[in-house]
Amino acid sequence: LVITFTASVLQGSVGFGFGLISMAALSQFLPVRQCTPMVMGLCAPVIWCLFWKLRHAAVWSRLTPVLVGVLFGIPLGVFFLKLGPNTLLLRILGVVLIFTAARTIAGGRNGNGKDCDDFPQRPWLERTIGTCVGVAAGALDGAFNTGGPPVIAWVYSCPWTKEQRTATVQAVFFLSSLARILTMAGAGLYTRDLVMAGLIGVPVGILGALAGYAIFKRVPRRALEIITALFLVFMGIKLILAPGG
Repeated sequence: LVITFTASVLQGSVGFGFGLISMAALSQFLPVRQCTPMVMGLCAPVIWCLFWKLRHAAVWSRLTPVLVGVLFGIPLGVFFLKLGPNTLLLRILGVVLIFTAARTIAGGRNGNGKDCDDFPQRPWLERTIGTCVGVAAGALDGAFNTGGPPVIAWVYSCPWTKEQRTATVQAVFFLSSLARILTMAGAGLYTRDLVMAGLIGVPVGILGALAGYAIFKRVPRRALEIITALFLVFMGIKLILAPGG
């Protein structure tokens, strides 16, 4: 419950991080194969709550290629989750966490509310990049619930406002979460104990998301991003150096 609340506050305040933080922390106590479906069950209501609050700011015109890629990538990630050894999964997760931290520390362009025009004369290139981003995000989400980094990097390549960026990221997460739950359920990853744990944690997650949304309106997100990045580096190194699964 403490991990769920903390991760929810982070998701509500900076727009991402629930899966990264909760997977990094919970993987210290449970196998990754159990953490992923449980975290997804806890994360979905948090994402839905934030998406509903910011839905009007989402830039829907840029989402189609990414969402198509996500739908293809999720089954690949779930397949790897079911068959991959836990030690290998932990080390891959550690690399993902460190990469995410580095990308967060590096930062992105400040949003000013303009439309994204990086590829104005080559829409096919924009669609291709968007689809590749979606496949990478879907695969990471299906295996580790850590598909945020590719999507965030893609969104930050557009000079949008803070609200537009966060809303668009939540839109991708919202639709991806629906696909992930259905795919994981079909793969038999949900057990009775995991479902019960998720139901107990949902109210705590929603409270954390609302608290984080209040912070989102008042505190500079850069400070929160740096704190999160440092935590991710620590957890990523710990997972990579772990002697066993």
